Amino acid sequence: MKFNRYTLPEGKYRAEGAAKPLLLTVSSGLLMSAGFPPLSLSWISWFALIPFLVSLKYTSPGKGFLLGIVWGLSHFISLIYWIVWVVGYYGGLGTLVAIWPMILLCSYLSVFPGLFGAIAAPLSRRPYPAVSLSAIWVSLEYLRANVLTGFPWCLIGYSQGSYLSLIQIADVTGVYGLSFLVLMANLSLTGFLARGGSTGVLARSLETAFTAILIFSAMAYGHERLSRFQSGTGTPKVIKAALIQGNIDQSVKWEKSYQLSTIEKYISLSNKALASKPELIVWPETAVPFFLQEESELSQRVISAVKMGGVFLVTGSPAYRRSEAGLSYLNRAYLVKPEEGLSDYYDKVHLVPFGEYVPLKSVLSFVNRLVPAAGDFESGASLSLLDLKGLKAGTIICFEAIFPDISRKLIHNGADLLLNLTNDAWFGKTSAPYQHAAMARFRAIENRVPLLRAANTGFSMIVEATGEIIAAGDIFTEEIIEGEVAIGSYEKSFYTKFGDIFIFILIIFAILRVSCLMIRNRVNNQP
Repeated sequence: MKFNRYTLPEGKYRAEGAAKPLLLTVSSGLLMSAGFPPLSLSWISWFALIPFLVSLKYTSPGKGFLLGIVWGLSHFISLIYWIVWVVGYYGGLGTLVAIWPMILLCSYLSVFPGLFGAIAAPLSRRPYPAVSLSAIWVSLEYLRANVLTGFPWCLIGYSQGSYLSLIQIADVTGVYGLSFLVLMANLSLTGFLARGGSTGVLARSLETAFTAILIFSAMAYGHERLSRFQSGTGTPKVIKAALIQGNIDQSVKWEKSYQLSTIEKYISLSNKALASKPELIVWPETAVPFFLQEESELSQRVISAVKMGGVFLVTGSPAYRRSEAGLSYLNRAYLVKPEEGLSDYYDKVHLVPFGEYVPLKSVLSFVNRLVPAAGDFESGASLSLLDLKGLKAGTIICFEAIFPDISRKLIHNGADLLLNLTNDAWFGKTSAPYQHAAMARFRAIENRVPLLRAANTGFSMIVEATGEIIAAGDIFTEEIIEGEVAIGSYEKSFYTKFGDIFIFILIIFAILRVSCLMIRNRVNNQP
């Protein structure tokens, strides 16, 4: 009989009917969302996938795919519901219409757990499935992060932000290593909960022991890295910084009549910050709501304030460049020096699709008519660094903070610290600002450099190379966030040097495992 491997042996677990596996799968997706900010129940992620995995244990690949889609929809809708707010309020579409772009994106993202479900259905009944299935899940996460423009928002590993020792492993494996550990734990526990008698006890015991060894090894490694930082080995340079959180209302931010009051607020807060004698002041993304490159009265106010204060300023500003094709608009971060005025700059490289530009514009030109707020920016030409008098700063603007490879390349190219300029006012009082800040924090750990994050409405924060947050503001408040960070506390991390080699190994392993499964199926189905 063909496909008899999908027939449930007597005495095994079976999710009776259609309702039970669906309910288990939906609950699993919701539980996993609870592991992320703002709830940040990191512990729940270690078993949140079990109901979904149990539902896959004795089903067909087709049904496994559908269950994966259901898991993805329940998880992603509860995780990124804030898209309705962004598109509905600031895009001017209204809530009822804005629901559909959110559903469309969540449906696309759900394809990846759907593929996992299709593969896991037959593979979960093979010996030692935990390593194979963990590798496949993480490979699909990497695919989600890089296919088309990529959307690596809240990968499973980010749910572990509450455990400082554990997340130190990110300087070797990146966030994907944490995703792998969480999957291994869920799969090992599932093996016991959905077991069939004494069959496979040794295999399940070995997998569980192996998982425990991996987790405790990661914890021990993290403890060693934290101890090394706290012992103060080496002679790091200390830089004192002040982050200015202006809390400018997004609904009036770009109105010309508010430009002067916006700049005066940032200058006033910066002057107050001078009392603590910072070496660097950082304003958020597009804190300057006009073209700072033009010789206008407003531009001169900013430059004069920097000269009077005698402190370096990094600020966000829209910019443009002229070419034969016309004007190109850019999302820029400027370095303003007391002696030179406008100096170095960095242009945002990875733009937000449908926010800062419309992909496939010739085909999707109607988007601009539907969503007036859709921008028309162009990507920057290179990952340029800002020269802070002997120190180099790598800048990541807004959405770029969730793409690990951008930060890695900046540090690999010689940056000593990371600056994250962002304007999260778009998100309102949803979960998005919490999630965005949590992901940005991982860039410090991966590359073993401090991170200074200036956000218009929060969360602004100063993060050590260990990921420890030493100073942070609140959300939708006007604040000055001050602190000192050590530069050069660590050598370049393994992740900075070699990038995603860990995930590449997992991808190769996953491809081989799936290929073996396909060959075995073909052989078994031959008459």
